[in-house]
Amino acid sequence: MTETEAAAAVAAPEPVLPWHAGLWQQIEGTARSGRLGHALLLCGNAGVGKRVFAERLARALLCRTAPGAGRPSFDACGGCSACHYFEAGTHPGYRRLALDTTDAKSSIPVDAVRDGCTFLSMTSTNGSAKVLVIDRADDLNGSGLNAVLKTLEEPPANTHLILTSETPAQLPATIRSRCQIVRIAAPTSIAVATYLASRFSTLDAAQRGAASRYAAGSPLGAARLLETPEAFDKHRAWSAQLDELRAGTLAASTFANSISRDDADAFIRFLTVTAWHEARGQTVDGRETAWQAVMNEALAAAAKLAANGHVPLVLDSLLIATSAVLRQKRKA
Repeated sequence: MTETEAAAAVAAPEPVLPWHAGLWQQIEGTARSGRLGHALLLCGNAGVGKRVFAERLARALLCRTAPGAGRPSFDACGGCSACHYFEAGTHPGYRRLALDTTDAKSSIPVDAVRDGCTFLSMTSTNGSAKVLVIDRADDLNGSGLNAVLKTLEEPPANTHLILTSETPAQLPATIRSRCQIVRIAAPTSIAVATYLASRFSTLDAAQRGAASRYAAGSPLGAARLLETPEAFDKHRAWSAQLDELRAGTLAASTFANSISRDDADAFIRFLTVTAWHEARGQTVDGRETAWQAVMNEALAAAAKLAANGHVPLVLDSLLIATSAVLRQKRKA
């Protein structure tokens, strides 16, 4: 069963993320005062926990226990039938849509979006709430966005639509204006380090710090790297090879040939993040620095891959340009 077909297919919930605490209190206050909108747009960088926040909110909205002794906070009680159904992935009032990353499609299928919107429009058998989460609304195509807009224009009673997005400015203004915007801020570097230390206490601080750098400070991105030794080792190897490329001891073509087609996207993200970290705060009379140039080359390479560019040629051209820029800086 793919994610786009999954009616209430829910993975085991992650622990409450500590950097969400303040925002969750705001949402709780908004809900208790009756000001929580029918539609919410959760915005934030990759890896800050938008999906985790969306599922936590969905559980709370579907919980059947009334606020009080059995439910002292806005969080779901965890003990009612609705909570049990949710944790089992069988809640009839919940659906989540997302792009199936195992599929070649570049957008969430419009039929899945229409089915989700139809699901919201149908009255539940017991009069309980319904929640539809669309994870990464950035992956909706024009037809999918139109289907969502129709639901936003005529929201069914007792329903909630939760969208997540990394690039909300690219969503149509007609969508954004009909949603309550909730911005999930990136945690501080100290908060990320604390989170990783609590989850990966058996790993040394240097390894956790490297994962955080490779993931551009994304706590969940760093956690995924630490949970996948193969992926972490690839990033570490790329970092070492990049140092050799800068020093002139590794040819760009050799570096490019060592990267598999399957890893091309991940490598370009790694190079983009590395260049961004190195370029922060570097300016020379307002001119583009070497690392800023590398970052721009990496972004251009990502666009070429997205347009089905020839992978070996894209990687070779990217690393030749990177080598030229960085070695020129080294000589300067």
